[in-house]
Amino acid sequence: TVVGAQRSAKAAPSPELNPNFTFDRFVDGKANGEAYTASRSVAERPAHSFNPFFIAGDVGLGKTHLVQAIGHHLATHNPGLVVRYLSGEAYVNGLIAALRSKKATAIDDYRAQFRRECDVLLIDDLQFISGKDRSQEEFFHTFNDLYNAGKQIVMCGNQLPADIPNLSERLRSRLQWNLVVQIEAPDLPLRVRILKDKARRLDLQLPEDVAHHLAE
Repeated sequence: TVVGAQRSAKAAPSPELNPNFTFDRFVDGKANGEAYTASRSVAERPAHSFNPFFIAGDVGLGKTHLVQAIGHHLATHNPGLVVRYLSGEAYVNGLIAALRSKKATAIDDYRAQFRRECDVLLIDDLQFISGKDRSQEEFFHTFNDLYNAGKQIVMCGNQLPADIPNLSERLRSRLQWNLVVQIEAPDLPLRVRILKDKARRLDLQLPEDVAHHLAE
């Protein structure tokens, strides 16, 4: 999925972004606090705070939530920016489709979506380009064009850039140019807080002892 269009001043966040993945629905704590704080900073000052910005962490720990929260915040508070969000898999599949297209300008049109018609690029599950040389080559040049133009790049993956296998060294180096943060598994107090927040949003009564039992 690619999200991006010039937005009017009254535009709402794109329907392609999960409406639940906003900053006010993210429960932060010791395990994810650095990633949360940095994501807020990027959302409030794109291309000035941390650029590029990479979030690493295992499945289900909140990487996608934070990346999409940045998109929601920018769409709401900076409606003039063109924000594009997509997964690494979608990026690769789009590139393959462009390369196979019989349209003479297909590959140039695809590149333009991210290099010329984009102010903020949000890439989820970047590890999907591991081992895919052509995709890495294209993303390398996309990264350079955006960075040199002063555009914000936000990425996340299930491993730190240094640990992603079959990644070109020049691309790996760029992924680590600025801030790389890792989300850890939540400790017991944070798990309790997450459960209580879920219960509150569902208007459910969750006794303290039950919350702790579930969290454990």
